[in-house]
Amino acid sequence: MAHKSKHFNVPTPKRRPTTKSLAEETYPYYAGYAESFAREAIQRISSPGAVVFDPWNGAGTTTHAAATMGRPTFGTDLNPVMVVVSKAKCASEEDARRAQDLFDSVSEQSTAALGRDDPLALWVGPRAAGFIRHLVLQAFSVEKRDFSCTHLEDVARDVSRASRATCFLLLAIFRAVKAGAAKNVSSNPTWTKQPSPREKWGSVRDWRKAINEQLERLTKINTQISALHPVNSNLVSIECASSEAAPLEDGSVDVVLTSPPYCTRIDYAIATLIELAVLGLSTELVNATLRKDLLGTTSIRSALPERLESWGETCNVLLSRVFDHPTKGSRSYYYKNFVQYFDSLYRSVGELARVVKADGVVCAVLQGSHYKECPVDLPKIFAEMASGLGFALTETASFDVTQHLGSVNQKSLKYRKAVAVTEQVLVLQRES
Repeated sequence: MAHKSKHFNVPTPKRRPTTKSLAEETYPYYAGYAESFAREAIQRISSPGAVVFDPWNGAGTTTHAAATMGRPTFGTDLNPVMVVVSKAKCASEEDARRAQDLFDSVSEQSTAALGRDDPLALWVGPRAAGFIRHLVLQAFSVEKRDFSCTHLEDVARDVSRASRATCFLLLAIFRAVKAGAAKNVSSNPTWTKQPSPREKWGSVRDWRKAINEQLERLTKINTQISALHPVNSNLVSIECASSEAAPLEDGSVDVVLTSPPYCTRIDYAIATLIELAVLGLSTELVNATLRKDLLGTTSIRSALPERLESWGETCNVLLSRVFDHPTKGSRSYYYKNFVQYFDSLYRSVGELARVVKADGVVCAVLQGSHYKECPVDLPKIFAEMASGLGFALTETASFDVTQHLGSVNQKSLKYRKAVAVTEQVLVLQRES
């Protein structure tokens, strides 16, 4: 990078299967960074009492780590599934007991009518769908709605308002349904393939047992976490919101610790189709709404954003190379996808410039990738965007990553050799 910066002495952000923390066991999630990294980064870039924000909160590593370190913390994510997960991760032992009590009282009640038209029926069958829908409705304590035409805004509102105990129960349901739902196997761990029409469904009794087992497992993990790193739940606030429109006041954040979705066309809406069905959203509705709005989506929106010089030289050179690339689809699909991604990223960095205090800090984990033989230097692009919006790059750290999804599509390797990519941690300070 052209900027002069010091070395940021932190452990690798990459999670290791052999050293996965208890907090990371709550929900299998491809994206994100290690809790050990988050703790070290927060310790280095913030002081006690500093407000910590993550606009792409995902599974809630930032908010959980900050809350165990006594920092007031705020997290947002556009996907309601991830808001449930991150809230549940910050649950207290009392929250876990309340979730178990709610399950015990509701699960033995007479099951509602078969959920033949319920989005869940595709994955678990109509009988189990009726039982699980009854559980979810009781957890939210809302009247039954027609879930074949539920609006995303309704779900986002309910999840943002939901208690940690409710989210703890919902996470147990997510885990049980994800493990037991009928689905086709995909080589891509972030892609959920719908099942074939003929499947054998488990009984309501089977699903009741599976959910209870997941509740017990989560409660055990929660107890162990609380013993090691007690969470001050009063310091945590997590909502459904876009990174382009944070529900925060100007200059209200001291520190941002985050990792935006990389420019690798991983579809996180599709990855959580089953969990979204638990919340009442059909695949068709997800495709028409949430999937189009997430940063990094593979879906192209109807209106192409205007390409801007303010995105920086590196970004604009890349876009020109993609546009002029001779391969099929480069100009018609991939160029549009890149422009759409960088437009959303730039708007999101602009929001950080709005909410971060003067002299406040943004610590971002970013990873490079390739389009054909063209390198996509996302860390440099992010730094150039931030520089144009009032941030100065002060510290960096680089780590080679050998395990990533860059080689899932074997056809792309005809343009280049399979090589390790670089993950970088950037520390940027808001100028006064």
